[in-house]
Amino acid sequence: MNTIVPLLLLSVAQQLIKAVFLFLQLAAAQQSNKFPSFRPIVSSTAASRVAF
Repeated sequence: MNTIVPLLLLSVAQQLIKAVFLFLQLAAAQQSNKFPSFRPIVSSTAASRVAF
């Protein structure tokens, strides 16, 4: 039981991180016209999403 809980927390944390990256990607896509500096974030989130 003690080994299952950390694994569960880790998977939940990974899901949260993926959700945050997806939100950042959507926000960057919407605001890419106003803020061109958001475009590197989109490519870095895509790279870090592959890591998970």
